[in-house]
Amino acid sequence: MTVRAVARRAGRRRQVPVLDRITSSGDTGQKIVAALIRSVPMKRIGTPREVANAVAFLASDAASYITGQAISVSGGLTMS
Repeated sequence: MTVRAVARRAGRRRQVPVLDRITSSGDTGQKIVAALIRSVPMKRIGTPREVANAVAFLASDAASYITGQAISVSGGLTMS
């Protein structure tokens, strides 16, 4: 039996509109986004495409020997 599941973290579904709203809220919003970027080891915010690429790989035969793992696509944020 093969079961594949994706555990999506609750939160934004599209990056740009949310970040646009935060940064357009003035200096405070820009500081929040800058602090978020500083906290990510890769020093940038990931894209929906990067998450989709990880999901596509895990759903493929190339990942057939990976079992029982929760893989974080977070730019290293969850490791720090």
